[in-house]
Amino acid sequence: MDIDLVEFGQRLKRIRRAQGLTQEQLAEAADLNPRTVQKIEAGQMDILLTTLIRLKTALDCNPGELFEEEGAMIARETPHRPPAALRPFKSSADSHIG
Repeated sequence: MDIDLVEFGQRLKRIRRAQGLTQEQLAEAADLNPRTVQKIEAGQMDILLTTLIRLKTALDCNPGELFEEEGAMIARETPHRPPAALRPFKSSADSHIG
């Protein structure tokens, strides 16, 4: 799955502003450097899971809210074949059902 960092950053900024927070206030609440928040909002920085958790906690929001824009996911699936363990199992008995 690829994440559109620019869209993620724009969504983070909209949520932050809707709550009346500055970048500095969000950074302080999330225990992050204000420059980190600035880079994330600008789409210039990948974020770690721990950073995502800090942001969602500071914003008191569901992590999904940071990835969804009016019902559309900004995380895009990359085409791939699921691992064998996740593919449907076909037994020899399935071929005799009919």
